[in-house]
Amino acid sequence: MASMKPSLLRYSCWDAKVSLFSLPDDEPRSILEHQVIVSTCASSGLLSLLDISGQIPVSFSHILVDEASQALQPEVMVPLSLAGPDTGVVLAGDPKQLGAVTRNPLVQELGLARSLQERLMETCSIYRTQLAAEATATEWKVEHPKASEHRTSAPKEGDPGRCLTMLRKNYRSHQAIIEVPSRMFYDRTLEQHGDKSVIDSMLAWEMLPGSSSATILDTAPLRSTARAQAGPKGFPILFWGCLGEHMHELDSPSFFNVVECGKVLDLVHALLSSTRVQVRMQDIAIISAFRKQVLKLRSLLREKGYGAINIGQVEDFQGQETKVVIISTVLSARHPNEISEQLGFLGHPKRFNVAITRAQALTVIVGNPYALWEDVGGWRQLLEFCKEHGALRGSSGPLGTPDVESVESLLDAIANESLLGKASSNDIYPSSLEDYFSDSPWRLLL
Repeated sequence: MASMKPSLLRYSCWDAKVSLFSLPDDEPRSILEHQVIVSTCASSGLLSLLDISGQIPVSFSHILVDEASQALQPEVMVPLSLAGPDTGVVLAGDPKQLGAVTRNPLVQELGLARSLQERLMETCSIYRTQLAAEATATEWKVEHPKASEHRTSAPKEGDPGRCLTMLRKNYRSHQAIIEVPSRMFYDRTLEQHGDKSVIDSMLAWEMLPGSSSATILDTAPLRSTARAQAGPKGFPILFWGCLGEHMHELDSPSFFNVVECGKVLDLVHALLSSTRVQVRMQDIAIISAFRKQVLKLRSLLREKGYGAINIGQVEDFQGQETKVVIISTVLSARHPNEISEQLGFLGHPKRFNVAITRAQALTVIVGNPYALWEDVGGWRQLLEFCKEHGALRGSSGPLGTPDVESVESLLDAIANESLLGKASSNDIYPSSLEDYFSDSPWRLLL
C-alpha cells in the first residue's frame, strides 16, 4: 500500500484489518460490476473464487498483462486462466530487456526463466517481428519451393494474420543513444520523439565530440578528423577507455575496479562544474553490473559530497530514466564464469540494452576497450559507433594505436602495472568461484 498513490486508494479493495488487498467482505461478486479491474498477476487468482455454480460465470472481454516480459510463465497463466473463448488477450512488454530473476537451476533448465511473451515470439511465427517473419518466410520458401505464394509470404503489421505490434516512437532518449539498440534488438525501427529541450540539453558539454572547449580530464584535444566526423552539434555518447584491473575482496566474489571508480568521480566533477550545461546531482545516475562496484562508488562519491547521485545495479534502473547516465563496466578481461554465472555486461545482451537506454540526453561509458571488444554483439558495435563519431577518449584499445598523447590513458596504464607489481592478477585473485572457496597453500600479496 505504501507505493500506491492516496488518490487511487479509495478505488482499491484494501482490507485494513489484515493489511491486504482482497475481495469485498460484504459482497465479493460486487467487484464484477466494474468495467475495469486492476490486479497483480497473483492476486487475479482471487477472481476465480467468484466462479460459483449456478451463478453468472466470471468472464472478461479483454485481459491485458502489462510488463509481461518481466513475469514468469506460471505468473502470467494465473490471469490468463480467466480468459474465455471470446476473450482478447494482450501481453505488453519488451522481451529484449531484463526479465524475472530466477536462481533455481532446475527452473532455468526447464525454460521457465523465459517469459511467456518471449517464448511465444520465438516459437510462433504470428508473434514474430516483421523482420523475423520475413526471414522465416524466406527460409520456408527455400525449403519448400513448390509451396504456394500465400503460404510463403510474411503477413504485414495490421494484417488480420498479424498478432504483434511494435512501438517505434521513443519519447525518452536522443536518437544517437538508441541507435545501437535499435539496430540490435528492434529491426532499426526506433525513432526519436522526445522533448528536444531535454534530449539535446547535454550536446554542449565540454567533453563531447563537436565541443570546441578543452576539458580538465584530458590535456589532448580530439583529433581534427574525429571532430570532423562528430560534427558541430555534438554527439551525446562518450566512451572513456580505462586500463584498470577488476578485482574482488577476499570475503566477496563481487568485482570492483578502482581505476574506473576514480574516472567516474572525475566525470561527475566535470559534469557538475561545467559552464556550458546545467546538471544537478539528481540528474545523474551511475550504473554498474556488480554490487561491490556500486558500494565502492557510493562510498567514494559520498565522501566527496556527491551523495545525492543515484548509484545502482542495472536491475535497479529497469523502467527508469534520467538525464545523464554513467556506466562502469568493471571487468578488464573475459571471466571464466562470465557466461554460466551471468556476470557483468559481457555476453548479456538484455543487461546491455537496459543500461544503454536509460539516459535521456547523455550516456558515458567507462570501461576496458580490450575486454569490451571481445563481446562481438552489443559492446563491439557500440565501440565502433563511438569511433565513427570521434567519441573515444582515454585508451582506444583495439580500435586504434594507444593514445600516448593522452596523459590520462598513460597514467592509467602505469597505475595498473604499479598496483599489481606486473604480477598476474589471477595469482592474486582467483578467477574461478571454486578456487575462491578452496584453501590455497599460499597467495601472492603485495
